[in-house]
Amino acid sequence: GALRARIAGGGGLVGAGAGAMVLASWMILPGTDDAIHIGLGLLPDLLVLPHYQQERDDVVTTLRERVAADVIILALPACSGVMTSDDRLVSLGGQDCWRYDATGERTAVPRE
Repeated sequence: GALRARIAGGGGLVGAGAGAMVLASWMILPGTDDAIHIGLGLLPDLLVLPHYQQERDDVVTTLRERVAADVIILALPACSGVMTSDDRLVSLGGQDCWRYDATGERTAVPRE
C-alpha cells in the first residue's frame, strides 16, 4: 500500500542486495535450492536471480520452464545490479547483468 502510493506519486525507491530482490514480483534466494519466492511486485513481471554465474545457465533454463512466459528473468552477478530509469533497466556494477525473455534469449542489460 504505502510503497505503491509513494511510487505512484512520483517518489523514488532504492533497494540493495535482498532489499532490491524483494521489489520484483518473484525472486530466488541464494542457497535455497533455486526455490521461487514471491516478492512485493513493485517491479512487475520480473524474477531476480542473484549471484548469477554464466556457467550456471542451466539454472536459468529450469527457471524459464517454471515461470509464466511474460516474466523476465534478471540475472545479476555478485556486486552488480540494475536500476530503473524512465521505465527501462540500466545495468550497474562491475559485471554485466542479463535479461532472459520468454524464449530464453539472453541479452545484456544496457549501461548508460
